Amino acid sequence: MKLAIAGYSGFLGRSFMKEHPGWEYIRLSREVLYGDPLVLGRAMEGVQIVINLSGSPINRRWTARNRRKIHDSRHGVNRNMVTAINGLAHKPEFFISASAIGIYGHQGIHDEYTGRPGTDFMATVVQKWEEPVGWLDGSVQHAILRIGMVLGNGGGSMVPFRKIMKFGIAPVMGSGKQIYSFIHLQDLNESISFIIKKKLNGVFNLCSPNPVDHETFITTLARETNARLKIRIPVWLLSIIMGKAHRLVTEGQHVIPARLLEEDFKFRYPDIGQAMKNLVRES
Repeated sequence: MKLAIAGYSGFLGRSFMKEHPGWEYIRLSREVLYGDPLVLGRAMEGVQIVINLSGSPINRRWTARNRRKIHDSRHGVNRNMVTAINGLAHKPEFFISASAIGIYGHQGIHDEYTGRPGTDFMATVVQKWEEPVGWLDGSVQHAILRIGMVLGNGGGSMVPFRKIMKFGIAPVMGSGKQIYSFIHLQDLNESISFIIKKKLNGVFNLCSPNPVDHETFITTLARETNARLKIRIPVWLLSIIMGKAHRLVTEGQHVIPARLLEEDFKFRYPDIGQAMKNLVRES
């Protein structure tokens, strides 16, 4: 299988390629992704699948400059990729775009059939991120991957918490009641290959079927790492430290992967305890 991949040097891209060493990869560089769509199209000629896992980091202050980077690295890159694909005489069979569960609101329980998106900054970014996929030529199948909080070693959402827990401290952010819809890195990789192999179209939530509240997340990780001193960090302090980006840890979305469950995908680590135990043991 020949696959063109954007975001190959990031945490998700590196992990995905490592887990699928038998595939042939065409690595799409930043210069090509942001450049002339004709040049980008030539780089994708002859591939069966194109996957976009790129995106500027969101876990930093949302200054005007950083907001533009977050937006342009998602909407702009997807727009260029779709334009390039549509211009090809021989198009790839399948286009896969990363996205995020940040499109959903912070209240209620959401699956892929939820009609109304959220209204905050990240929800707006994700809507624009996904928008160009709808412009694809009808002959190209496509899937949108709304990825939850990725738990893995060497990157992902668990790493900052583990750094703090090395000092025996288990930090609870805000109320602790916010929901974290997580996914183990191995389940993420296997769900993507599942979608590719079955050529599944449409939107997929890539997250565990058993989300947890933040306090349970921290308590479970603290138990595995022997961090015994639990401290609560108030929202006002996090807003001083992180600006509006504090919402990434103090707010959450309760999301269910309905489409994967309908397709009978089997999660290796559906529960937070299983996921944490595996990752701490393997680190």
